[in-house]
Amino acid sequence: MNHVPDTDQDLSVQQCEPVAKAKDGRVRCAVLRGDSVLGEFVLVRSDDGWLPIPEPGSLHAGLVHATAIDFARAVSDGHVLLD
Repeated sequence: MNHVPDTDQDLSVQQCEPVAKAKDGRVRCAVLRGDSVLGEFVLVRSDDGWLPIPEPGSLHAGLVHATAIDFARAVSDGHVLLD
């Protein structure tokens, strides 16, 4: 995971459900800072790789969206494997 500037702790992404259970090609993930969930997003399979779709209600919508984009790119490029 890339370091995100302007944060006091590192961010992490937690996959919330296994890919095998993603019937429609969607996988829900959460963005965490320490033990706190900042927000969630859904990864959607597409012809061009994985696309992130932020879930409404994030505490830090911009930070969650930027993290989701970076994470989707890493998954699409094969740098991060989904469970």
